[in-house]
Amino acid sequence: MRGFAERHGHAIASAARRLMTEPLTNLLTIFVIALSLAVPTCLYRIISDAATMAKGQAGPPAITLFFRLGVREDQMSKIRESLAHHKQVSSVDYVSPEQGLKELQHRLGSDDVLTGLDLNPLPAALIVHASSTDPAVLLDLQKELSASPAVDQVKLDAEWARRLHALTHLLQEAILALALIFAAAVVIVVMNTVRLQVTAAREEIEVCKLMGASDAFVRRPFVYFGMFQMFFGGGVAIGMTELARLAFNSLSAEWLGPYGLNFQVQPLPWLQAGVGLLLALILGWIAASSAVSTFLYRLRPR
Repeated sequence: MRGFAERHGHAIASAARRLMTEPLTNLLTIFVIALSLAVPTCLYRIISDAATMAKGQAGPPAITLFFRLGVREDQMSKIRESLAHHKQVSSVDYVSPEQGLKELQHRLGSDDVLTGLDLNPLPAALIVHASSTDPAVLLDLQKELSASPAVDQVKLDAEWARRLHALTHLLQEAILALALIFAAAVVIVVMNTVRLQVTAAREEIEVCKLMGASDAFVRRPFVYFGMFQMFFGGGVAIGMTELARLAFNSLSAEWLGPYGLNFQVQPLPWLQAGVGLLLALILGWIAASSAVSTFLYRLRPR
């Protein structure tokens, strides 16, 4: 255990010295890494919070359930009670025929809607508010409600939900593709930086190999060097993301506030930030290991 700690301690110290040898070059590399990580993160946060705000402004999708004429009160109560405990339903509102008539009169601006009719022809209805905006879930819920013999018609008012879901999915897929492109660019940057470090230390590596040093011994300091760059780049990216969030929120309040809209991007959760740093370290390890392994392979005698 002591030997393990000494080997890795020596490698970490060597990697730290290499970082300090050319501080300006390494700072520029860290800045490029941070920018590449921060851009897709900021875009993802904006799109995600904008979709959440749009859903809140539009309200939950509603399914209007019209009962058949002549359905007994106990049947309607039973259906309403079962929907109140449905896992895909957030709330249920009952609209009696009298309430429906009053609403119709209010919309038409006339109290003579039933002129010439003896009875109110409007059926009782339930307005079912779904807990999900997923179009597939809404369609399944509509089919389930239509199966009841007491139900005459089920109207799904979810066109906005389908459009919002499709747009959000498209934007998230585009940001994911952009993030993969930036991740590939970051890996290439780290690989080239480590390759330059390895090339500059070629004579030192050759002497170590002649003295019987293993590939792992030679590789270890450069791997830590690449991981350090990615770790610091990830940390700076988190700071950039937070500064961009504050600037965006300030502009959003200034531009959207007069229109009664309050769109504020939420801070990056600590768990997501930690996972992001972990992924950055993994990318740094992959990039640095690949660069050093390629160099050592070429260094082997044929």
